Amino acid sequence: MKKIGALLLSVAAAGTLTASEYRYSITPMFGGVEPLNKELLDNGTSLGARLGYNIDESQTIELGYDFMDSIDYKNLVPGRDTDSHQITANYLYHFLEPESRIRPYLLAGLGVEDFTNNLGGLRDGLIGNLGLGLKMKVYKDLALRLEARDFIRYDDGGHTLAYTAGLMLPFGEIEKEAPAPATVKAEVPVKAPDSDNDGVADAEDRCPNTPRGVDVDLDGCPLDTDGDGVPDYKDECKGTPDGVKVDAKGCPIDSDHDGVADFMDKCPNSKTTIVDENGCALDSDQDGVADYLDKCPATPKDFKVDAQGCAVGFTMHVNFATNSAKIESKDTPYIDKLVKFMKEHPQTKVRLEGYTDSDGSAAYNLKLSAKRAEAVKKELISRGIEASRITTKAYGEENPVASNDTPEGKAQNRRVEAVLIPTRN
Repeated sequence: MKKIGALLLSVAAAGTLTASEYRYSITPMFGGVEPLNKELLDNGTSLGARLGYNIDESQTIELGYDFMDSIDYKNLVPGRDTDSHQITANYLYHFLEPESRIRPYLLAGLGVEDFTNNLGGLRDGLIGNLGLGLKMKVYKDLALRLEARDFIRYDDGGHTLAYTAGLMLPFGEIEKEAPAPATVKAEVPVKAPDSDNDGVADAEDRCPNTPRGVDVDLDGCPLDTDGDGVPDYKDECKGTPDGVKVDAKGCPIDSDHDGVADFMDKCPNSKTTIVDENGCALDSDQDGVADYLDKCPATPKDFKVDAQGCAVGFTMHVNFATNSAKIESKDTPYIDKLVKFMKEHPQTKVRLEGYTDSDGSAAYNLKLSAKRAEAVKKELISRGIEASRITTKAYGEENPVASNDTPEGKAQNRRVEAVLIPTRN
């Protein structure tokens, strides 16, 4: 039996179910048997059933049971008979299509047989069977099944023919694959003329002569991503802000050619290309005179300059107490800065101008202002500046820089100013 099962499994694995309508079938069978050994046994009847499994549209494996009833011992023991139980496993191969009304088939298989008694030397054992059959559809899925088989006993080589008929009932319906849709040959559309091959038909193309390979919009015109009026393929400055005027290359206009576009240029009429990020001429020493005009480009802070950027004065911030010409320590940094400048510019001379507030008489104030100018001169000389480069002038209470009506204003007027006299090459 194990060999029979292995055989059936190998057969099942070999096929693929593709067109059968049902997976399983069951068939009750009835008929007669005719032993070919007439000297021992006589004819009898057969009852049985078949349980089938469809491998594919042509192949089926089937498990069968047959009960052969009242097989007479013809000459051996008058009046005595024996029954036979047979279990078989068979392979069926069908001809014609499953949809055919009549389908013939062949079968072969192995099994075992068991007799109810063993008179005449009959013994239980292994059997084989070969046969042919016919399936005829009678109503919807029901089919009449006719079959003839030859059972061969392996023990003694005896043969028994069985003729049976039955009604086959299929079950376990299989969902059929939907037929592939019919291939419909699509009509090749007639392509509208497109002279410049930009993907927009001539009839709709508002820019019919676009160069090959240029990206276009739905109207067939070259793309202009930043909307500056210059198409992308010509635009050397993509991403120009909205509203900015551009040149033929799509770049913002720079009227003064200083490298800063007009829309960013805070000094749109610069006469030099040496400018800062705002388009304004550089003034490295921040004296108010642009570098390209500045003949004295390193003027220190707090020095007054002329139109050429050269120092002409220095706000000393040297102030004095009332009725005093003594220099206070808080003012020495300003003197230091003047000394440094004069040493770096040895051709420069200085005129020290002394002033007072309005307290006291004009004559007294004139003398006091002279003393203050001389005090600063002595300080410069003590720091290494030649006396020949220094002159003084007293102005008294003239030229106030603040109101003499307040103590704060008077303090600002008590001062010494330096006027530089550069010598230019």
